Amino acid sequence: MAVLLDVPAGSRWFQGRVAPIADPGRLEKFCLLVRDITEQKAAEKARDQAEEQLRIKPCTTGSPVCRTACSFTIGSSTPSTWRSDTKS
Repeated sequence: MAVLLDVPAGSRWFQGRVAPIADPGRLEKFCLLVRDITEQKAAEKARDQAEEQLRIKPCTTGSPVCRTACSFTIGSSTPSTWRSDTKS
């Protein structure tokens, strides 16, 4: 579970886990592990934003895919033989 906490250094994300430390037949102790995952959360947010920008958006025509100025002809199944029908 991740929680956002305000600490003296600012807002930080933390992930905590609890594990039992069992004596034979009894549970008297536990171990609490907490780690700062703020950088991980920032990276996930950046990834999500990049993915959103790369998603194909509907054109004004309502088509889910926009037509581009270039077209490609595939001559065989190997990329080395592919050619573009338009000039750059």
